[in-house]
Order: sequence, then structure tokens, then C-alpha cells
Amino acid sequence: MNRSSKKNFGRTFMDITRFHRPTIVIIVETRINANRASRIIASLGYSSSYNVDLEGFSGGIWLLWKN
Repeated sequence: MNRSSKKNFGRTFMDITRFHRPTIVIIVETRINANRASRIIASLGYSSSYNVDLEGFSGGIWLLWKN
């Protein structure tokens, strides 16, 4: 993902989830550390989440769901 794509992630994510209304979302290869991931996940509007932190060049996984 290039820089402009990273900046637009939140807006794009919200547009897609508003249209499709998924109960569960899985995002892979995030390549974002745990502290930053926690802030981003909190802003995405899901009541529950599980985050597997990146390790080396392996990118990480976010699991988000609505209760």
C-alpha cells in the first residue's frame, strides 16, 4: 500500500462497511505495530477485536466483530 492508500484506509474501510454491514471483518498483512493498531482498531466502530501483532516482516492480523 502506498502512502496515499494508507491515508485513505479509514475512509475506504468506513465506506465499505457502511455499504455491506459485515458482522465480522478480518484484515491481514497490516504491518502496523500493536500500539498503533489498537488506536486504529478503536476508531473503526467494532465492539470487539483481536489483534495478532506483526513479527519481523510478517504483517499481523486484525479480527473485528460486533456483539
